[in-house]
This record gives sequence, C-alpha cells and structure tokens, in this order.
Amino acid sequence: MEILIIRHPNTIDNVNRVFPSREHGELSKEGKKSLEFFKNINIKDKKIYSSPMKRCLSIANVLSDDVIIDNRLLEIDFGDFSSLTYLDIEKKYPDEAKKWMSQKLNYKFPNGESYIDLKNRLKSFFNDLKSSSVIVSHAGAISMMLYILCGIEFGSVKIENSGIIVLEYNENKSVIKGVYNEGLFNSWK
Repeated sequence: MEILIIRHPNTIDNVNRVFPSREHGELSKEGKKSLEFFKNINIKDKKIYSSPMKRCLSIANVLSDDVIIDNRLLEIDFGDFSSLTYLDIEKKYPDEAKKWMSQKLNYKFPNGESYIDLKNRLKSFFNDLKSSSVIVSHAGAISMMLYILCGIEFGSVKIENSGIIVLEYNENKSVIKGVYNEGLFNSWK
C-alpha cells in the first residue's frame, strides 16, 4: 500500500532553530504560503493521520475534513531542552549535551523521551495501519519512521518543512518511491 509522509510547514521555532516544544507553535510566513501547494494534491481514497499539533493539522485539514488525530505521531518530547537551541543546551546543560551526543538514540531527554520511546510509539502506530494513508508529522518522527520502515539510518534523510516522502509500505520492508522537498514541488503530479 502507498503511504505519503508529510512534514509540517515551517514554523517560527524552525526559523529560530530551537528544539520544538509540545506547545502549538505558529507557522512562519513561508509555512503559511506552503499550505497553498497542498490544496492541489489529490489524496484519492487515503486516510489522513496527523499529529495533534496545529503545525501538522494545518496541512492535514487542507487535505481533508476527515482527519484522524493520533498522539503517536507527535515529535519526540525534548523535555527541558524544548524551545532551546543546541548552543543554549550546551551552555545550560553541558553534561547532558555530552551524554546526548554519546548515547544518541538511547539518550532520554530530561523530563522528556528517548528516541527508543519514539520508536516504540511509531511501531505501535504502523502495527495498526491497514490501508493507504497520508501521515502528517515532524522531522524526528519522520526520520524514525524511515528507520523503522526502510532500515535507513536515523537522521540520514533530510525532509524539509512541507516535504513529502512517498513510500510503498510493506510490513517486512518498505521502499521510498519519491522525496519531494519544496524545490521539487513542481515535479509532483
């Protein structure tokens, strides 16, 4: 079955290069403009799943009036690191910053989650997925989806804001059919 995975539009947090919080961040001017593109996408008979964050729902609601909100599609909870830049984290939490870089996926953010927590959440979501779908989510969550579904190294594929990844989903191993970042939107049909 085919899955379209879409990253939310550009936000003020993205512009400021801070780790997102679980608050509903506002779209940037560029993010608002990108919503126009999604009015022209034909999603056929796909179900639409979205993270509950407004930045994701902004696209999901353009695609359909029938959106299934699923908390398992939330970005990783950065806990105390939310709304901080990496430089802020290094200054305010130098020991934690070092642990994060050395422990990578096993690191649990103070008062937040680990990437293993994120992985388990997303595995649960895909175990429940039964039909062709559109998924609107976040960069870290999408990177983990590609790791789970395709075996692609976490963080190795950059998906830009409002970018689309098209997958042929298979329970054993999925295949990427296309990656459409903002500069490639004209090639999307």
